[in-house]
Formats: sequence, C-alpha cells, structure tokens
Amino acid sequence: MSETPDSGAEEPFDVFVSHASKDGDVAARVTAQLEAGGLKCWIAPRDVSAAQKYSVAISQGLRGSRVFLLLLSKASNASEAVFNETEMAFRYRRHIAVLRVEDVEPSEQLEFFVNARQRVDGLGSDLV
Repeated sequence: MSETPDSGAEEPFDVFVSHASKDGDVAARVTAQLEAGGLKCWIAPRDVSAAQKYSVAISQGLRGSRVFLLLLSKASNASEAVFNETEMAFRYRRHIAVLRVEDVEPSEQLEFFVNARQRVDGLGSDLV
C-alpha cells in the first residue's frame, strides 16, 4: 500500500492548518483570514466529526489537502501531535509552509521537515 495519495484523487481542501491546542485562538484567526481570502481550510477540532477517531480525521484531512501550514510556536515545537502531522505531510508530499506565530526557531524534531520550506514571519501582523 502506497503512503502517498492517488495522484488523481480530488483534494477538497486547499490548506491543512497544523497547530498546538494552546494556539487554538491564533489558529482560528489565521484560518478565518485564509477562508475570507477564498481558501478552503481543514483545521482540528472544527473539522473532526464526533463519529470519527481523531487520528483518522487528521490523516484524512492531510490527504485531502494540497498545502500543510504549520503555525510555529513554542507550543507547536513541543507538540508530539504537531510533529506527527508534519511528518505525515512530508510523507504525503504536501507543500509545507511555516508561519511563525512566536519568536522561535523549529525544534530539532521539526527542523528536518521545515528548514528548507517556505517560512513567513507572522509576528506583528494582523494574522497573529
């Protein structure tokens, strides 16, 4: 079984927003702005139905999105869930973008997946 989705599969979401639960308010603001700009976003917990297992919902959301947006913060740097999502996005060959929402650099655990990726500093912007 291949770890990458079928190339012909329709991707219903433009952006998968990955964030630590502690950054939920910032993630909601970023998602609202992206959606106001016409992008369809997948974000937990909003897009996890009560009938789904959380891990399955995350995997389906990632496979169904074109871009993986990591909100980089102290909390996301320490989050095992964020690391797992980032690793899956890399494995699924999603475009990975990083939005720094705090003055931090990627942890050693995230560094491999995000160092050569597009990074945007959101500090001092309306996004964060």
